[in-house]
Amino acid sequence: MSKTIGSASFVSLIKNQASFLDVRAPIEFEQGSIPGSVNLPLLNDGQREAVGKTYRKYGKDEAIYLGQRLISGNTKKSRLFEWANFCENHENPTICCHRGGLRSQIVQNWLYEEKGIEVPRISGGYKALRLFAIDALEKIPATPNLLIIGGKTGTAKTQIINGLPHAIDLEGLANHRGSAFGNRIEPQPSQASFENKIAYQYILNGLAEQTKFFMEDESRMIGSLNIPLPLYDFMRTSPIVLINSKLEERIEIILNDYIISNYKEYASRSEENNANIFSRYLLSSLGKIRKRLGDQNYEAIKAKMHQASNYEISDTFKEIHREWIQILIQKYYDPMYEYQLRKKEDRIIFEGTRKEFSEWIQK
Repeated sequence: MSKTIGSASFVSLIKNQASFLDVRAPIEFEQGSIPGSVNLPLLNDGQREAVGKTYRKYGKDEAIYLGQRLISGNTKKSRLFEWANFCENHENPTICCHRGGLRSQIVQNWLYEEKGIEVPRISGGYKALRLFAIDALEKIPATPNLLIIGGKTGTAKTQIINGLPHAIDLEGLANHRGSAFGNRIEPQPSQASFENKIAYQYILNGLAEQTKFFMEDESRMIGSLNIPLPLYDFMRTSPIVLINSKLEERIEIILNDYIISNYKEYASRSEENNANIFSRYLLSSLGKIRKRLGDQNYEAIKAKMHQASNYEISDTFKEIHREWIQILIQKYYDPMYEYQLRKKEDRIIFEGTRKEFSEWIQK
Protein backbone atom coordinates (compact mmCIF):
# COMPACT_ATOMS: atom_id res chain seq x y z
CA MET A 1 0.00 0.00 0.00
CA SER A 2 1.79 3.16 -1.15
CA LYS A 3 -0.80 5.62 -2.45
CA THR A 4 0.67 9.08 -2.99
CA ILE A 5 -0.84 12.51 -3.66
CA GLY A 6 1.03 14.78 -6.05
CA SER A 7 1.03 18.53 -6.59
CA ALA A 8 -1.72 18.33 -9.23
CA SER A 9 -4.16 17.40 -6.44
CA PHE A 10 -3.02 19.97 -3.84
CA VAL A 11 -5.87 22.43 -4.52
CA SER A 12 -8.54 19.77 -3.98
CA LEU A 13 -6.62 18.57 -0.93
CA ILE A 14 -6.80 22.06 0.58
CA LYS A 15 -10.44 22.64 -0.35
CA ASN A 16 -11.37 19.29 1.18
CA GLN A 17 -9.56 20.47 4.33
CA ALA A 18 -7.28 17.46 4.58
CA SER A 19 -5.75 16.73 7.98
CA PHE A 20 -2.00 16.31 7.71
CA LEU A 21 -0.23 13.74 9.87
CA ASP A 22 3.19 15.39 9.90
CA VAL A 23 5.78 12.79 10.94
CA ARG A 24 8.81 15.09 10.81
CA ALA A 25 10.82 15.78 13.95
CA PRO A 26 9.52 18.61 16.20
CA ILE A 27 12.38 20.94 15.25
CA GLU A 28 11.42 20.64 11.58
CA PHE A 29 7.75 21.22 12.36
CA GLU A 30 8.52 24.38 14.34
CA GLN A 31 10.44 25.86 11.40
CA GLY A 32 7.38 25.62 9.18
CA SER A 33 4.14 23.68 8.97
CA ILE A 34 0.98 23.40 6.89
CA PRO A 35 -2.45 24.50 8.21
CA GLY A 36 -4.41 21.51 9.41
CA SER A 37 -1.28 19.55 10.38
CA VAL A 38 -0.50 17.78 13.64
CA ASN A 39 3.05 16.80 14.50
CA LEU A 40 3.30 13.14 15.55
CA PRO A 41 6.92 12.36 14.66
CA LEU A 42 8.43 9.06 13.65
CA LEU A 43 11.75 10.21 15.14
CA ASN A 44 12.14 12.81 17.86
CA ASP A 45 14.84 15.48 17.53
CA GLY A 46 17.57 13.42 19.21
CA GLN A 47 16.74 10.28 17.23
CA ARG A 48 16.65 12.21 13.96
CA GLU A 49 20.08 13.67 14.70
CA ALA A 50 21.54 10.24 15.50
CA VAL A 51 20.11 8.68 12.33
CA GLY A 52 21.37 11.61 10.27
CA LYS A 53 24.91 11.25 11.61
CA THR A 54 24.85 7.53 10.91
CA TYR A 55 23.64 8.15 7.36
CA ARG A 56 26.43 10.64 6.67
CA LYS A 57 29.11 8.40 8.17
CA TYR A 58 28.03 4.87 7.25
CA GLY A 59 25.32 5.22 4.58
CA LYS A 60 21.61 4.62 4.09
CA ASP A 61 21.40 0.96 5.16
CA GLU A 62 23.06 1.57 8.53
CA ALA A 63 20.86 4.61 9.12
CA ILE A 64 17.71 2.58 8.42
CA TYR A 65 18.93 -0.19 10.75
CA LEU A 66 19.52 2.34 13.54
CA GLY A 67 16.08 3.86 12.99
CA GLN A 68 14.46 0.42 13.24
CA ARG A 69 16.23 -0.23 16.55
CA LEU A 70 15.26 3.16 17.94
CA ILE A 71 11.59 2.78 16.96
CA SER A 72 10.76 -0.72 18.12
CA GLY A 73 8.93 -2.49 20.95
CA ASN A 74 6.84 -0.19 23.15
CA THR A 75 8.07 2.91 21.34
CA LYS A 76 6.69 1.62 18.05
CA LYS A 77 3.41 0.58 19.73
CA SER A 78 3.03 4.05 21.23
CA ARG A 79 3.71 5.76 17.90
CA LEU A 80 1.25 3.47 16.08
CA PHE A 81 -1.44 4.17 18.65
CA GLU A 82 -1.05 7.95 18.18
CA TRP A 83 -1.07 7.72 14.38
CA ALA A 84 -4.07 5.39 14.29
CA ASN A 85 -5.96 7.62 16.73
CA PHE A 86 -5.22 10.64 14.52
CA CYS A 87 -6.47 8.87 11.38
CA GLU A 88 -9.65 7.71 13.06
CA ASN A 89 -10.50 11.13 14.46
CA HIS A 90 -9.64 13.45 11.58
CA GLU A 91 -11.26 14.00 8.19
CA ASN A 92 -9.19 13.13 5.12
CA PRO A 93 -5.96 12.13 6.94
CA THR A 94 -2.81 12.44 4.83
CA ILE A 95 0.77 11.59 5.81
CA CYS A 96 3.55 14.10 5.30
CA CYS A 97 7.29 14.06 6.03
CA HIS A 98 9.99 16.43 4.76
CA ARG A 99 10.43 15.24 1.18
CA GLY A 100 7.79 12.51 1.00
CA GLY A 101 10.39 9.79 1.28
CA LEU A 102 11.35 7.14 3.77
CA ARG A 103 9.70 8.39 6.95
CA SER A 104 6.22 8.89 5.49
CA GLN A 105 6.50 5.58 3.63
CA ILE A 106 7.42 3.73 6.82
CA VAL A 107 4.49 5.23 8.72
CA GLN A 108 2.13 4.51 5.83
CA ASN A 109 3.25 0.87 5.65
CA TRP A 110 3.10 0.30 9.41
CA LEU A 111 -0.43 1.73 9.64
CA TYR A 112 -1.61 -0.56 6.84
CA GLU A 113 0.25 -3.70 7.92
CA GLU A 114 -0.43 -3.50 11.67
CA LYS A 115 -3.66 -1.47 11.93
CA GLY A 116 -5.33 -2.06 8.58
CA ILE A 117 -5.55 1.71 8.01
CA GLU A 118 -4.96 2.99 4.49
CA VAL A 119 -3.68 6.57 4.39
CA PRO A 120 -2.15 8.38 1.39
CA ARG A 121 1.09 10.31 1.68
CA ILE A 122 2.24 13.53 0.06
CA SER A 123 4.63 13.05 -2.85
CA GLY A 124 7.45 15.48 -2.19
CA GLY A 125 6.34 15.97 1.43
CA TYR A 126 6.29 19.30 3.23
CA LYS A 127 8.84 20.69 0.77
CA ALA A 128 6.38 20.23 -2.12
CA LEU A 129 3.52 21.77 -0.12
CA ARG A 130 5.72 24.71 0.84
CA LEU A 131 6.71 25.38 -2.78
CA PHE A 132 3.04 25.18 -3.72
CA ALA A 133 2.19 27.79 -1.07
CA ILE A 134 4.98 30.12 -2.26
CA ASP A 135 3.69 29.84 -5.82
CA ALA A 136 0.15 30.67 -4.66
CA LEU A 137 1.40 33.79 -2.83
CA GLU A 138 3.17 34.99 -5.95
CA LYS A 139 -0.05 34.60 -7.95
CA ILE A 140 -2.21 36.72 -5.64
CA PRO A 141 -1.11 40.03 -7.27
CA ALA A 142 -2.38 38.69 -10.61
CA THR A 143 -5.91 38.81 -9.17
CA PRO A 144 -7.04 42.48 -9.38
CA ASN A 145 -9.95 42.17 -6.97
CA LEU A 146 -8.43 43.05 -3.60
CA LEU A 147 -9.90 45.85 -1.48
CA ILE A 148 -8.02 47.16 1.57
CA ILE A 149 -9.97 48.09 4.69
CA GLY A 150 -8.36 51.12 6.30
CA GLY A 151 -9.18 53.35 9.22
CA LYS A 152 -7.70 54.80 12.37
CA THR A 153 -6.80 52.63 15.34
CA GLY A 154 -9.95 51.36 17.04
CA THR A 155 -12.30 51.41 14.04
CA ALA A 156 -12.86 47.64 14.37
CA LYS A 157 -11.19 46.79 11.06
CA THR A 158 -10.39 43.24 12.18
CA GLN A 159 -13.99 42.69 13.27
CA ILE A 160 -15.16 43.87 9.85
CA ILE A 161 -12.70 41.52 8.11
CA ASN A 162 -13.93 38.58 10.16
CA GLY A 163 -17.53 39.43 9.34
CA LEU A 164 -16.97 39.31 5.58
CA PRO A 165 -17.35 36.04 3.64
CA HIS A 166 -14.31 36.65 1.41
CA ALA A 167 -11.42 38.01 3.43
CA ILE A 168 -8.04 37.14 4.89
CA ASP A 169 -7.37 38.16 8.49
CA LEU A 170 -3.60 38.65 8.39
CA GLU A 171 -3.41 39.59 12.08
CA GLY A 172 -5.32 36.46 13.06
CA LEU A 173 -3.01 34.27 10.99
CA ALA A 174 0.01 36.03 12.53
CA ASN A 175 -1.46 35.70 16.05
CA HIS A 176 -0.78 39.38 16.67
CA ARG A 177 -3.03 42.44 16.86
CA GLY A 178 -0.72 44.49 14.69
CA SER A 179 0.59 47.29 16.91
CA ALA A 180 3.11 47.89 19.68
CA PHE A 181 0.41 46.51 22.01
CA GLY A 182 -0.45 43.61 19.71
CA ASN A 183 1.44 40.73 21.37
CA ARG A 184 -0.64 37.79 22.54
CA ILE A 185 0.17 35.27 25.22
CA GLU A 186 0.62 32.47 22.65
CA PRO A 187 3.72 32.89 20.44
CA GLN A 188 3.52 33.84 16.79
CA PRO A 189 3.99 31.10 14.18
CA SER A 190 7.21 30.84 12.19
CA GLN A 191 7.55 33.03 9.10
CA ALA A 192 7.11 30.00 6.82
CA SER A 193 3.98 28.85 8.68
CA PHE A 194 2.51 32.36 8.45
CA GLU A 195 3.06 32.44 4.70
CA ASN A 196 1.58 28.96 4.32
CA LYS A 197 -1.53 30.07 6.21
CA ILE A 198 -2.06 33.05 3.91
CA ALA A 199 -1.70 30.92 0.78
CA TYR A 200 -4.05 28.25 2.10
CA GLN A 201 -6.71 30.80 3.06
CA TYR A 202 -6.52 32.27 -0.42
CA ILE A 203 -6.97 28.84 -2.01
CA LEU A 204 -9.47 27.45 0.52
CA ASN A 205 -11.83 30.41 0.12
CA GLY A 206 -11.49 30.46 -3.68
CA LEU A 207 -10.53 34.14 -3.54
CA ALA A 208 -9.09 34.14 -7.07
CA GLU A 209 -12.63 33.62 -8.38
CA GLN A 210 -14.31 36.29 -6.21
CA THR A 211 -15.53 39.64 -7.49
CA LYS A 212 -13.71 41.16 -4.55
CA PHE A 213 -11.96 40.08 -1.38
CA PHE A 214 -10.62 42.03 1.57
CA MET A 215 -7.58 42.48 3.76
CA GLU A 216 -6.84 45.00 6.47
CA ASP A 217 -4.46 47.90 5.86
CA GLU A 218 -1.23 46.72 7.47
CA SER A 219 2.39 47.78 7.73
CA ARG A 220 4.90 45.26 6.37
CA MET A 221 5.59 43.88 9.85
CA ILE A 222 2.93 42.20 11.98
CA GLY A 223 4.78 41.66 15.23
CA SER A 224 7.93 39.76 14.28
CA LEU A 225 6.53 38.51 10.95
CA ASN A 226 6.77 40.00 7.47
CA ILE A 227 3.92 40.08 4.99
CA PRO A 228 5.42 38.40 1.88
CA LEU A 229 6.78 41.13 -0.38
CA PRO A 230 4.75 40.33 -3.54
CA LEU A 231 1.54 40.45 -1.49
CA TYR A 232 2.56 43.58 0.43
CA ASP A 233 3.43 45.46 -2.76
CA PHE A 234 0.01 44.45 -4.15
CA MET A 235 -1.71 45.69 -0.98
CA ARG A 236 0.05 49.06 -1.30
CA THR A 237 -1.48 49.65 -4.73
CA SER A 238 -4.99 48.25 -4.13
CA PRO A 239 -8.12 50.40 -3.59
CA ILE A 240 -8.95 51.41 -0.02
CA VAL A 241 -12.28 51.54 1.80
CA LEU A 242 -11.91 53.88 4.77
CA ILE A 243 -13.89 53.25 7.96
CA ASN A 244 -14.71 56.21 10.21
CA SER A 245 -15.74 56.00 13.85
CA LYS A 246 -16.22 58.40 16.76
CA LEU A 247 -13.40 58.73 19.29
CA GLU A 248 -15.54 57.36 22.13
CA GLU A 249 -16.40 54.24 20.12
CA ARG A 250 -12.75 53.69 19.21
CA ILE A 251 -11.68 53.95 22.86
CA GLU A 252 -14.21 51.26 23.82
CA ILE A 253 -13.06 48.94 21.02
CA ILE A 254 -9.41 49.31 22.06
CA LEU A 255 -10.35 48.83 25.71
CA ASN A 256 -12.13 45.56 24.92
CA ASP A 257 -9.81 44.18 22.22
CA TYR A 258 -6.42 45.14 23.63
CA ILE A 259 -6.92 45.54 27.37
CA ILE A 260 -9.75 43.42 28.73
CA SER A 261 -9.22 40.59 26.23
CA ASN A 262 -5.47 40.45 26.89
CA TYR A 263 -5.96 40.73 30.64
CA LYS A 264 -8.24 37.69 30.55
CA GLU A 265 -5.71 35.76 28.45
CA TYR A 266 -2.99 36.42 31.01
CA ALA A 267 -5.35 35.63 33.86
CA SER A 268 -6.15 32.24 32.36
CA ARG A 269 -2.48 31.25 32.05
CA SER A 270 -0.50 32.96 34.76
CA GLU A 271 -0.01 31.68 38.28
CA GLU A 272 1.43 35.05 39.25
CA ASN A 273 -0.63 38.06 40.26
CA ASN A 274 -2.63 38.89 37.14
CA ALA A 275 -2.46 42.65 37.58
CA ASN A 276 1.34 42.63 37.95
CA ILE A 277 2.12 40.50 34.90
CA PHE A 278 -0.37 42.38 32.75
CA SER A 279 1.07 45.70 33.89
CA ARG A 280 4.57 44.56 32.85
CA TYR A 281 3.22 43.60 29.43
CA LEU A 282 1.66 47.05 28.98
CA LEU A 283 4.76 48.91 30.16
CA SER A 284 6.98 46.85 27.89
CA SER A 285 4.71 47.64 24.93
CA LEU A 286 4.69 51.33 25.84
CA GLY A 287 8.49 51.35 25.95
CA LYS A 288 8.62 50.32 22.28
CA ILE A 289 7.12 53.66 21.21
CA ARG A 290 8.63 55.95 23.88
CA LYS A 291 10.82 57.86 21.45
CA ARG A 292 8.01 58.71 19.03
CA LEU A 293 5.55 59.33 21.85
CA GLY A 294 7.73 61.87 23.63
CA ASP A 295 8.74 61.88 27.30
CA GLN A 296 5.77 63.93 28.55
CA ASN A 297 3.14 61.68 26.97
CA TYR A 298 5.13 58.58 27.90
CA GLU A 299 5.26 59.54 31.59
CA ALA A 300 1.54 60.45 31.66
CA ILE A 301 0.51 57.12 30.16
CA LYS A 302 2.98 55.19 32.31
CA ALA A 303 1.50 56.73 35.47
CA LYS A 304 -2.01 55.71 34.39
CA MET A 305 -0.85 52.16 33.68
CA HIS A 306 0.72 51.91 37.14
CA GLN A 307 -2.49 53.24 38.69
CA ALA A 308 -4.61 50.70 36.79
CA SER A 309 -2.40 47.84 37.98
CA ASN A 310 -3.93 48.22 41.44
CA TYR A 311 -7.27 46.96 40.16
CA GLU A 312 -8.76 43.89 38.57
CA ILE A 313 -11.47 44.32 35.90
CA SER A 314 -13.99 46.78 37.29
CA ASP A 315 -15.48 50.17 36.44
CA THR A 316 -12.42 51.87 37.97
CA PHE A 317 -10.05 49.61 36.01
CA LYS A 318 -11.85 50.47 32.76
CA GLU A 319 -11.98 54.21 33.40
CA ILE A 320 -8.25 54.51 34.13
CA HIS A 321 -7.40 52.57 30.99
CA ARG A 322 -9.78 54.74 28.93
CA GLU A 323 -7.82 57.80 30.05
CA TRP A 324 -4.44 56.64 28.75
CA ILE A 325 -5.97 55.08 25.62
CA GLN A 326 -7.34 58.53 24.69
CA ILE A 327 -3.92 60.12 25.16
CA LEU A 328 -2.32 57.41 23.04
CA ILE A 329 -4.88 57.82 20.25
CA GLN A 330 -4.74 61.61 20.10
CA LYS A 331 -1.01 62.08 20.63
CA TYR A 332 0.41 59.08 18.78
CA TYR A 333 -1.82 56.88 16.63
CA ASP A 334 -4.02 59.50 14.95
CA PRO A 335 -1.23 61.87 13.89
CA MET A 336 0.78 58.92 12.56
CA TYR A 337 -2.18 57.49 10.63
CA GLU A 338 -3.21 60.88 9.21
CA TYR A 339 0.34 61.37 7.92
CA GLN A 340 0.33 57.93 6.27
CA LEU A 341 -3.18 58.41 4.87
CA ARG A 342 -2.16 61.54 2.98
CA LYS A 343 0.05 59.31 0.83
CA LYS A 344 -2.90 57.02 0.01
CA GLU A 345 -5.73 59.48 -0.63
CA ASP A 346 -5.86 58.77 -4.36
CA ARG A 347 -6.64 55.09 -3.63
CA ILE A 348 -9.72 55.70 -1.44
CA ILE A 349 -12.91 54.56 -3.21
CA PHE A 350 -15.24 54.67 -0.19
CA GLU A 351 -15.34 56.46 3.16
CA GLY A 352 -17.98 56.04 5.85
CA THR A 353 -19.09 54.37 9.06
CA ARG A 354 -19.32 50.61 9.56
CA LYS A 355 -23.06 50.76 8.86
CA GLU A 356 -22.53 52.79 5.70
CA PHE A 357 -19.81 50.38 4.58
CA SER A 358 -22.16 47.43 5.09
CA GLU A 359 -24.80 49.13 2.91
CA TRP A 360 -22.22 50.07 0.26
CA ILE A 361 -20.75 46.60 -0.02
CA GLN A 362 -24.20 45.03 -0.44
CA LYS A 363 -24.85 47.30 -3.40
